[in-house]
Amino acid sequence: MRRLLVMVSCCAVAAVLTTWALQSGVFRGNPVVLSSAVASIPKCSPHPTPVAVEDLALKRWTSCDMGDLQVVFPDGQVVDIDAPGGSAGVLPNGTSDSFPRYYVENLGSYGVVAVRELARQPRTYWGAPKAVDLIRQTPDGI
Repeated sequence: MRRLLVMVSCCAVAAVLTTWALQSGVFRGNPVVLSSAVASIPKCSPHPTPVAVEDLALKRWTSCDMGDLQVVFPDGQVVDIDAPGGSAGVLPNGTSDSFPRYYVENLGSYGVVAVRELARQPRTYWGAPKAVDLIRQTPDGI
């Protein structure tokens, strides 16, 4: 009986971890849910400098997992990229509406989406078209 309980507990923990790792949502609202096939892609080769957000739509960056790399926004802000299904962000200079907010969402084989948000201005998106569309279609997402 003890062995069965341990096996059931292990399976439940694995199911919870798998679901957690594959749900991606940029800081608010409903997440984008990634299948394990979308989230399971090979790691990108190490890159010595941050990848420009303008380059995120290039095939080179949509065919591998950019987790553990960094992106750089046009104004020089650098943000780390999390593993597929993960989000990262920077709120420089506090949370004042007069400063931009930066978000990076790793959508696995769909690519990485970078977003710059400033109060009372439209958000700016960079990334592969499919990935950007997924983020824009997420209710309460960015």
